[in-house]
Amino acid sequence: MKLPSNISFGWKSLLIIVFLFTLLCWNLSLQDVEDEIRKSERDAYFKKLLDLKEENQQEILLDKTLLQNLTEQFVIGQNVLQPTKVTPYFFKMSNNIKIEKHTVTVATLITVDRLPILLNSMKTFDGLYSATLHILSDDNLTTNLITVKSFIKENFNVLKDRLDIHLIIDEYPRQFNFFRNVARYFSRTDLILSLDVDFIINIDFSKNLQDSPQVLEKLLVGSSVFILPAFEFKNGLNKPYTMFPKNKQEIKKHWINRDIIIFHGNLNKGHVSTKYRTWIKKTVPYKIQARSYKYEPYAIFNKHTVPWCDERFTGYGNNKAAWWYEIYLAGIDFYVLPFDFVFHQYHEYDNKVRYSERRKNTSKFKQFSKEICDKYKALFGSENDR
Repeated sequence: MKLPSNISFGWKSLLIIVFLFTLLCWNLSLQDVEDEIRKSERDAYFKKLLDLKEENQQEILLDKTLLQNLTEQFVIGQNVLQPTKVTPYFFKMSNNIKIEKHTVTVATLITVDRLPILLNSMKTFDGLYSATLHILSDDNLTTNLITVKSFIKENFNVLKDRLDIHLIIDEYPRQFNFFRNVARYFSRTDLILSLDVDFIINIDFSKNLQDSPQVLEKLLVGSSVFILPAFEFKNGLNKPYTMFPKNKQEIKKHWINRDIIIFHGNLNKGHVSTKYRTWIKKTVPYKIQARSYKYEPYAIFNKHTVPWCDERFTGYGNNKAAWWYEIYLAGIDFYVLPFDFVFHQYHEYDNKVRYSERRKNTSKFKQFSKEICDKYKALFGSENDR
């Protein structure tokens, strides 16, 4: 039976509309699909690493089996320098830990010479740590592994219930963003504080989150990050970490006396957007309405919703800034916690190396920022441009 021409035309129009709508939805979701593929590849890679590890990692023995495991090579990703060898849970905390929804893990990266600094941090903050330990694959490899073993044995009671170490061995000294991703991926909690190891934490922010249900809810949903202002003593004054401010009242006192400053105060683009003078006065969280494109705060976030660090950035300069730039473009809201903070343990810097690497990464950041803006413009559409 032949349909009337007007009905036939109506069906054809409907089919065309459905087809165009499907095509539009497919284009809009293409980036999501690509992101899911990358996530699946990352999950598959890290699962492969875990399958290669034994469960009991608390007592480390430098025998032939361990050294053989450490020389295994893995394909990680196109932006990670190769060869790079990863051993998740090289040292593994016990399973006798209680994890609650407000529990926060400090995700950090260390080298062998920074192990004592990590210990200082763990003595002031009674929380969980997920640390990426990087060791160069040079003539000092075995000596450094012995140093790590001695450190663990001497401080076992402090470390056993609170620290996971994920070992990376390669010839590249500063794949910082990759190190950050590893520490984050293998952390045991949903909430993360990504922090450089040379900071002291004197505030129990996990308890503060428990007492702040609205803040905790935003973190668990994953739509917001909560920033901790970072301070240091003025003029590179190097006091013992036991003398660092322990609460906001002490911070206020030092601030008024002008003997503490914003961390890296000479590089204001990195932290000035936190608005430290506002923080001194506030008793409730406040939202960051405007930020520098080089903003790189320290913050608590949901590890499942925030973008990963871009691993093409190696060396000093712009590695954290690139990450936080993408977090902002992804639509995550930035808030500042009113009572929590971190404090920097001063140390000397190799400025010659930093200058050279920063110059290279500045050029890389320009290309990255263009790519990432195009990505989120396509994802969100022009009417939602940030």
